[in-house]
Order: sequence, then structure tokens, then C-alpha cells
Amino acid sequence: MAVYDMDPTDAFEEDSLGYFHIQCCQTQPNEAYPLPIRCQCFDAEAEAYWYGMESGHVGTVAFPSFGRYAHVPAHRGAVVDLVPASRGALSLSKDQFKLHTAGGMTLLSYKTKEGEDNMCCAVAQHVGSSTVIVGRENGTLSVYDLQRTSRLLLEASVGYQSVLKLKLVNNLLACGTSLGSISLRDPRSGLTAQAVIQSHAGPIVGMDTQGELIACAGMNMFRGQLVPDTLVKVFDVRKTHQPVANVPFGPGVAALSFHPHSTGLLLLSSDAGVSMFVDITNSDEPAWFHVNCEGDTLTAADFLPSSEGMVFADSGGVAHLWGVHSGPKVRQFGGPLDPATAPSKLSSFHSISETDSFTSLEFPPLSAVFLSAYNGEEEALHEWGPRVVDETLYKNSRKADFVHYSPNPHFRRNISFRAVSKATANLRNKREVGHKVVSEGKKLRRKSRLPPMYRNIEIPQSFKRIRNEEFDVSFYNQTGFAGLENGMANCYANPLLQVLFFSKGFRDYTQQEKWLLNSEDEFSLTSELGYLFHMMSICPRDHPCQATNFLRALRHRKQAGLLGLLEAERGVPGSGSELETAKDKSLPMRIQSLCRFLIEQLGREENQVCGSCTVQHLFGMNVNSEISCLTGNYPRIRKSSTSYVLDLKYPRALPPDKASCNSFIEILRQSLHIEQEMKAWFEPAGGYMQVHQVKSVYSLPQYVFMNCNIKSEHQMHLWTLGHKTYRESGKFWPAETLYFQEDQDRNEAIKVSDRPGDLLPNETGRVNVYELMSVIAFSADEELDSFDKVQDVAGHLVAHVRIGEGIGSKELGTPEFTINEAEGSSSKQDEGKDTLLDTDSAAIIANAMVHLKHENSDKSNWVLFNDFSINPTTRTEPGKLYGLEKIPCLLVYRRSPAQGMEDKCNTETLSTTAVSAENYEEIFTHLVDAPPLNENLAKTPYTFAKLDLNVETPGPKMLLGIDAEFVALSAEEKGEGPSGCEEVIRPPRLGLARVSVVRGSGPRKFVPCIDDHIQTLEPVYDYLTQYSGVQPGDLHASKSTHYLTTLRCAYIKLRFLIDKGCIFIGHGLKKDMRMINIVIPPENLVDTVDLFHLKPQRRLSLKFLAAYFLGEDVQVKEHDSIEDASAAIKLFDKYQELERAGIVKDTLIDLYHFGRTNNWDVEAALNWKGNNESKNAYE
Repeated sequence: MAVYDMDPTDAFEEDSLGYFHIQCCQTQPNEAYPLPIRCQCFDAEAEAYWYGMESGHVGTVAFPSFGRYAHVPAHRGAVVDLVPASRGALSLSKDQFKLHTAGGMTLLSYKTKEGEDNMCCAVAQHVGSSTVIVGRENGTLSVYDLQRTSRLLLEASVGYQSVLKLKLVNNLLACGTSLGSISLRDPRSGLTAQAVIQSHAGPIVGMDTQGELIACAGMNMFRGQLVPDTLVKVFDVRKTHQPVANVPFGPGVAALSFHPHSTGLLLLSSDAGVSMFVDITNSDEPAWFHVNCEGDTLTAADFLPSSEGMVFADSGGVAHLWGVHSGPKVRQFGGPLDPATAPSKLSSFHSISETDSFTSLEFPPLSAVFLSAYNGEEEALHEWGPRVVDETLYKNSRKADFVHYSPNPHFRRNISFRAVSKATANLRNKREVGHKVVSEGKKLRRKSRLPPMYRNIEIPQSFKRIRNEEFDVSFYNQTGFAGLENGMANCYANPLLQVLFFSKGFRDYTQQEKWLLNSEDEFSLTSELGYLFHMMSICPRDHPCQATNFLRALRHRKQAGLLGLLEAERGVPGSGSELETAKDKSLPMRIQSLCRFLIEQLGREENQVCGSCTVQHLFGMNVNSEISCLTGNYPRIRKSSTSYVLDLKYPRALPPDKASCNSFIEILRQSLHIEQEMKAWFEPAGGYMQVHQVKSVYSLPQYVFMNCNIKSEHQMHLWTLGHKTYRESGKFWPAETLYFQEDQDRNEAIKVSDRPGDLLPNETGRVNVYELMSVIAFSADEELDSFDKVQDVAGHLVAHVRIGEGIGSKELGTPEFTINEAEGSSSKQDEGKDTLLDTDSAAIIANAMVHLKHENSDKSNWVLFNDFSINPTTRTEPGKLYGLEKIPCLLVYRRSPAQGMEDKCNTETLSTTAVSAENYEEIFTHLVDAPPLNENLAKTPYTFAKLDLNVETPGPKMLLGIDAEFVALSAEEKGEGPSGCEEVIRPPRLGLARVSVVRGSGPRKFVPCIDDHIQTLEPVYDYLTQYSGVQPGDLHASKSTHYLTTLRCAYIKLRFLIDKGCIFIGHGLKKDMRMINIVIPPENLVDTVDLFHLKPQRRLSLKFLAAYFLGEDVQVKEHDSIEDASAAIKLFDKYQELERAGIVKDTLIDLYHFGRTNNWDVEAALNWKGNNESKNAYE
């Protein structure tokens, strides 16, 4: 036995990848000496967890409460295996197997012959099949049919070795044996042997499968004895001669399990509870953590099928639930268990006789308070006291490091392990009775850590943990709202973009025709925001959007670099040490400066384009300034200005009155009315003078952005102290609702309060109600002990956004209604408008709101946006402060639309002005007919025939082939990883270089209608000529011999065809459209890489498919987008031909067989006789 002097988790730094312990379930609460859980599984249909006991009991635990649902005796001996079935679960013991319902009822029972000891079982082919395979100790495999009263179908033998583990892998049955081998059998051909893998020298103790992978752990011989093998071996059934990975695990494996959604991510656990996550492609970077079994042995560990949690079982009969949030689900669409029938209440008796039942007795009142009422400062009786180590064990114990080892006093030779374990149970499970637990208050409290939803998660750019193309984004976003991708330069702006997206007035403003069809200014920030918001409105939750084009436009603002708002990129001239030196090191300060700069730039763009003041009405605050000279008799200077962001001003020293100091309203009042003395240039005096300046805000816009402006420990202390004081009084910091009273004469500063009765409307001004809409905060990646270290610690930004009722129902209204909808006017747009570009997120956001209300029980309608990780939160979460790990940066208040008053700005200006079909077609025709940017191409014939809308009508019946080529505008950033190897930290930034669209139907089939080369105004780092076909000089107006245009013009032309409903055909279109920053609805997208894909095998290249099916050798030297688009159309025609003949699957099987046989050789595919017919058909 072993007795720990300290917590074993102190030996390493824990990292459970966002999983944390939620609760435990004691399966035998009334047993003094509970027996171990031997096996476990999860229900195939319901939200339930199954367990099998050493005592022969089988039970179920209901989700999400994780409480006992059923616990019934099923077998006379121990349950050795448990697998899910269509109507419940199948339990297996040494002499029989049974089929149970979730309530414990036995549907089927079959007793095996004497001497045939069962060891393991598996349901053949898939969950729900009626065929079950049982592995036995004598090396026999028996197949039974459950629908025919357990009829024995066939038997097979694996040799003179016991079958210990059975798992299905790629339509094969993997049999782990007592001699350390894995026998692969085919259930479809009578369990015939396909291959044998020799894994370990001793028995297989753990095995799991994923796709074509098998992970197994076993025993090895050491000095003539069996000891746990410290290597977990992973095999590929397609390559059985040697393991594809050897994962070291020193403690010895007691249980292992593959992650359901992440390829190659493996969970390993020892019997002491030491566990780790490891990627088999990079075993040098494990994530260690510890499962506290309180001295018991860990016996089983499995992921939930939804991957939202894990369940660990121990020898004390306790199941431990871990999860990424407090309510994990077993399956994504699993149904709840039927509620158990409550027993009828028995009548009580004051006196009973010898013939009366003891159930009529009333229980005596409890002598102690419930744990839920325990305040943490008093003594409490703990029913389960700490474990007590018997004094006899210390006599013969010896200490190594921090562990005491003692021989088992009940061990004798020729005595089974089970008998010794039972004899030692009294010593092992001995606890102190009536133990008093005294809380030491703050001494025992650890510093608060941020919840897992604040964790910085990046999509991996290499095989560092999970393959990039297999990264499951929907796992981090269950709300239905679109997230934004990180991992690129300047992506710290993502939270601010989310806030602007949910500002309906501004979102409608960006969707106006003057911005969406603005082809003149290629780097218009307003236009790029409009395109980004459109993409966020229609993009599904499992495909995060990229703000690439917006960040591109931001990089072309020289002032942004001078203000320190831009991050450096490797390989970009002028983007190295200059930007890195000018960059604001403090991320909270940088996002505040970006907010001010961005809104000011949006206002300037509007003045240059149309001269209106919509941005000023939405975000601008009117400020009066008065400057007077303190020396001399000079006149005062008065002027008015517009400020888009309000900086909060804090007192320099704590005043005696704490209530005044901790008041958020007091700080806000000081920020709205500022008085200060300073030395400044005074125009009437013609020099620098000592002046007195007064600044007062007298008018507020629809959206008020406030910079928290926290720059010191003292200012952060004000927030911490204020949050604590407000929380004790039942309020919130910052205030959820603010009341402002404006002075119509503009002589006095605006008045503010957080109580409705303090300000009453009078003849000088009205009272406006503002509600807190968003909080942008800095989330530190590690604990901070000093505010001065904020610039040095790694972190990222998150946004709390209030969505739905109150703000959200008006905020996310359908775009066809003006902003006066809250006032009951609900006037629709003109019927002459066409909403081709106005695909706002009405339906998608409505569905997301339904899901949000279902997931968020308190209906707070607050959502945390952490790049592409989006989680509903409670009402109090935006104001919570976790020490110094969460620092508020920006507050956004929105004028309540329920006041029944008119907004200052013109409602027609703020409403969504949908693009008319006539103007849309006119702009498209103008761009198609526009001459190229390179004048030297005027006498050269174009490589395409322009699309004439008078002859060809774009619509759902028009088929178009599309392909795009890209160049690298920056180099990839590499660095040394934890394993010491070089890894890609940030991929290269790619830019669109060429896009070609080819007609796929009609008399002009295969004739290109668009072949645009995109002019680049920034230096190209690498033309990638081998893959793009773009040569140096092709993208410059003075040298190019191709049709050259701007990215904005090409974007608008593609958007026109997409909005018209054309069907686009291509190869690998998802990646191309992602790089172009455009979204094609799935129903209008045909990707040949998916059409000719036989799951779960590799995807095939366009070059091989064209050679095999068409007999064409494409991409001979360089890629040509017109050639690739035409080949994709021909492949689609071939697929339709196969589909009409009903031989698609057979053809794909032959295709993959041919490819594997010829090592995917293109020359062999070109010479294949079957492609001559297709080639002749097109000729």
C-alpha cells in the first residue's frame, strides 16, 4: 500500500484542456465497503451513463443531474464488460450476458456453457445492430443474434490465448489477447483473420479505436515478471507491421480513450489517477492533470460521445464527472430519460405495534444544518471523514521521496488477488468518524482563476495538436452566432467588430447601397465592414469568419501605424521593427485607441462620400470647451467639438467618504464635466499661458462608447472595491441602466444618475435612458500579482454582448423594418427595393436566439464572444472581476428604444437601404464593361467573353465553374515549439491574385465570362508561381499583360452572381472562398473534391481526377484557373452521368483501388482505358 505525504498533483503543472471536475456520483451510498466499478459505457439514445460493478450490479446515471437513476442486481459474479445497444445496454459476466433497459428491466438473458468464461463483448458493425460478438477465455469468438433469442450464429478461434478486449475499427474487429497480440477479423466474412499485430509481450489491458487507428496498452516481461508497459502503442490497420506512434506514459495505463471529435487526441489514466492528454502526432507536448479518487484506484475513463465531458470510475464505487462546462451532454441530440415515478407518501403513525411496518416511522429531525446552508465560517460535521492510516502499517513502512510504502499484512502465497483485496478493505476504507471540519476562511481560499470560457483558443496552424482541417469549431460555439477567426495579425480587433455588428443602427448603415456598391475606394473601412457584417449574418456557426479584407484596409491607414495600432508581419517591408516599436504594448490601451481611431475614420469617410452625418449621430458626443487665461485680461475662448469616445476620469487620491469613491456615477460625472489648470498655447495672448479649461458634454448619441482608461493599480482598485460594494447592495458595477438629462440650451453639462427618480424632465431638458450593451475586457493568460505586469503578460480580448430582450429584440430586428419599430411604426421599405445584397441575419439570428434561451436558463441574454468561442453567460458575468486577470477596457451603452421618443438622426438614414435590382445590374454591367487598369492591354484580345445580361440571365439555373489563385503577401512565422522542433506560429497572409469564372451550361459552355487579375498595392513576398501560375509583373499595371482590376471590383462581380443564385462548381472551393472573404450558400455550391471522396479515405487532387475520368493532363507546369474551372465542370458532368447510371459508389471504390494499386500515379491514370470514352465525349 502507499500513503502520500502530499498531493501528487504538486509534482507537475496541471493542464486539462478546459475540462474541470464537476461532481461525483456515489453508486452505493448505503454500503459501508463499496465495491469497485469494473466497466462503463454511455447510452446509444438517451442522456444516460451505464456502469457495471464488481458485485454484479448494473446501474444508470441520468444527465445532466448526474444522479443515480437505476441500480439493479444483474449477475451473480462481476460484470466484465458493458456495451450500448439499441434498447439499452448489454452486460456481460463470466457465465451469461443480459440486455437491460435504462430502468433496469431485463429484456434478454443468455447463459453460456460451463467452462466458457466470457471476457469481453462488442456489438457488430454499429450501435443498434442485433448481432453481438463475445470473446472468451479459451480463445473463442461467438456471434449471437439478439433478435432470434440469442441464437448462436457462428464461432471462430483466435488460437491458444484468451480474448480480453474487443473493438470495431474500420469495419474490422480488433481482438486484444492475453499474449499481447491484436487479431484483426472481418465480421462480414465469418470472422476470418485479416492480420495479426504483435503489440506487447504480456496481456492487453486497454484498447480503443478511432477511424483506422488502434491504441493499446499492455504488460511486458521484466526480470521474469509481468509489469505495465510504459509505452502506449498506436497502430494503423492499413499499416500493421509497425506502430505509427509510441506514446510514453510512465505511471502505467489503467484506462485509455480517444477523443470523439479530435483525430489522434488520446486520454491516458493510471490507477493512481494521474492522467494526461496527448496528441499521437506530437507526444512531446502532453497535458497532465490529476483525478482525485481519495485513495481509491481508478478503474475506467471515457469521453462522452459529445466530447463535452469525461467520466472516471474508481474502486470505491464512485463516478467522477468532468466537463468543459457545468452541464455537459452525453450526445448532441440525445433525449432525456423518462422521469421516475415518485412513490406515494405514506401516512405517519404516532405509535406502532409489533405487526406494523417500520416504514411508518417518521425520521428524526437533523441535528446539523444542510450543506447548502453552511456559511463557511462555522464548524460542520462531515459524514465522510478523512481516511485514517492504521498504525500497524507505519511499523514496516519505508519512505521513498514523499511516498510511504508498506507491505500488505494480508498477503499470502497461493491466495488470489481478490481475496487479499477483500481482506484489506477494512484497512483501505477506514475513515475518521464524526470528523469536524473548521473553515479557516480566507487562508484556505486560492486566488480566483478565469473560467474555461475565457481561455485563449487558436486554430492550430500545424500538427501541433489537431489537424487544421479537422478542427471542430462548432465544439466551441453552440449559440448559432458567427465567430471570428484568430491567429492572424491585428485580430485583437475581433471583439470590437462583434460589438459593432450587434449595433443594429450602425449595421444597417453599412448595408446601404452607397457602401456595398462602392467600387471607387478600394480601402473603404465602411464598405469592408458592410461586407464582413453580411458574411457574419449568413455564415454557419461551424465556419468562423475572417476579417482579412477589413484588416487589409486598416493596414493601409498610415495613421494607424503611427498610433501604434498595427502589429508587425514577417516578410512585409516596413512592417518589422518600425511597427513593433510603435505598437502599444498594452493591449487594453491599444483596443481603446483603435475604437476612437476607427469611428473617427468612419466619420471622415462619410463626409467625403456623401457629406451626411450619420456616424456622428450614432457615436458622436457634442462637447463645449471654454478656456480662460489666469493672468491678464484676455477674452475667453469658447468652441464646440465632437468626441466619439468618452474617457473615464478617476480621482487621484481616495477621498474620506468611501461611498463617494466607490460610486461609478461619481466617476462618470467627473468624466462628463472636466475642469483643469495647465500651461497651454493661448491664441489671444500669442504664447503659452497658464489657463483654466472646462470641458462639458451636453449631448449624447445613440451609442456611447466609454474607455475604462485603467492605467494604474489605484484605478483598478476602484473597480474591484466598487464591484464588491455594489454586489453587497444588490447592484452591479458598472451600472446596467443610466439616466441622462440634457440641457437644451447647451449651457450646462449633461446630468447622470443610476436611479430613475433622481432626474425629472423639466423645461430645460428631457431624461434619456441608456442600457449597458457591451463590455470589452482584457483576459490574461496567467495569474497577475501586480498591475504593472499587464504589458508583459500574454493575453487577449473578449466581448460581453447583451442580445435579445430589452436591447436584443430591437437590436436584431429584421432589416426590412426601420429603427422606429420599437415605437410601433414598423414601416417597411419601399416595395420597389430588391434585397439581393440585404441578406441580414433575421432568420439565422432568430434561430440563434431560440437556442440561446434554451441553453441559458436565467434568460440574461448576455453572450461572451471569445473569437470563435461563443458562450451564453449569466447576467452578472460581464461585471465580474477575477483579481487582475480580467481588466475592463470598453463599455458600450445604447439608448433604450422603448422610451417612445424620436431619435435625433433621420430614421430613413439609419434604416437598411436595400440595393435595388436595377442599380445592382447597372453597377455589374459597368464593372464588366470597364477597361482594365493596364492601358497596354487595349489592343490585346481578352481571354474571356463578357457576360451580357440582355442575353444571359444569371439565376439558379446557371452553372458556373470557378477557381482562384493566390500569392503570399507575408512570410509564415516560425518558432521553436515545446518539443524543441520548429513549428509554424502564424501562416503566411495570402492575397487574391486571379479569379476565373467559366460558363458551365448553355451554348457558350466552357467559355470564360470573368478572368480578373487583381492589382496589388503592397509588395508581394512570394508569387507561388508553381501553384498559382502568376508571374512577377502580372499584378502591376505597368507590366501586366492580363486583364487587371481591383479587389473591390472583382468582389462586387462575384457577389452579384452569388446573390442571383447561380450554382458554382469548383475543386476545393471552401478554402478559396474563405481566402476571398466571401460566403456561397451550401445549396449553391458544388465541390468536386467532395463528390469524388470515399469516406474516410484521403481526398483526391484535381490533377488525378481529371487524368482518371477525363484523360486530360492538367496543371502540367503551372496552375491555370480557367483550365481548373473547366475541368471541375467536366468532372461534375461525369458525376451526374454516374449518378444517373446508379454506379457512383462502385466507381469510387474502383477509383481508390486503382489509385492505391498504382501509387496515385497520374501517368497510369492517363493511360487507363476507361478514360478514353469520356475524352471522346467532350471532343
